Amino acid sequence: MSEAIREYYFIVPDAGDTHVLLVPEGKSWTLPHGIQAGAFKWRSTAHVNKAANEALGFRATTRRCASPDMDPGSPIQELVYVVENHSATWSLPSIARWVGAADLGRLTIATPGMARVIEEWFAWVGAVDKSLRVPWYEAGWMNAAGTWMVQQLARLDSKPTGPVEQVCSWQRSCVMRLPTTHGVAYFKAVPAVLGSEVDISVLLDREYPGMVAEVMAVDAPRRWLLMRDMGEETLDVVPDLEQWKTAVQAYAQAACVIH
Repeated sequence: MSEAIREYYFIVPDAGDTHVLLVPEGKSWTLPHGIQAGAFKWRSTAHVNKAANEALGFRATTRRCASPDMDPGSPIQELVYVVENHSATWSLPSIARWVGAADLGRLTIATPGMARVIEEWFAWVGAVDKSLRVPWYEAGWMNAAGTWMVQQLARLDSKPTGPVEQVCSWQRSCVMRLPTTHGVAYFKAVPAVLGSEVDISVLLDREYPGMVAEVMAVDAPRRWLLMRDMGEETLDVVPDLEQWKTAVQAYAQAACVIH
């Protein structure tokens, strides 16, 4: 079976979130885009950032998925992601232009679906009520979280050995991964409604050391966790029934501790 082919489109806002980047394509204007193979979950971001890097020429992270299916009638699934530029030396391509909400009516946008998604972005970013918005959808948040990760590692006498890699970004969490001199560390941020996950993670690490991810650092007010990697093997690939029994028993005990 052949791999799924998808088209990824990128909303690149300017520093003030007042304009987005458009490029000419034929007689119309389009969001920057690129094709990539692979069946990924829409909330996964590593492949999105890679595609954005290749299409735009800067180091990107994903703020949010703006549309998992921009034009449903298209023969190829078209996804739209809002990305943030982390390359200070990047310059605007000569053929591109910054476009504000008021400019859209004067331009021919490539497809009706694209015009709709761009309009929805401007409405979203300009909304007065942001009470239900998760912090990692905002510009600049990723840099702050990355800085915190490095600071906590330094406190533990550990240093990064590579760049921060964003794993996912959606309403329920933002996850990042960082290779270090003492193995891989994972960062996770959760929304207020799931804030108890921070306390539960700390509790389980204390009660069941070695059986859950070790919590290396916590920022409780911001609901941030820094955890040590537990390896790549998952239970679904383990054929030993006794290991499954042990895992189920431990899970049941942990559930009792939590409740």
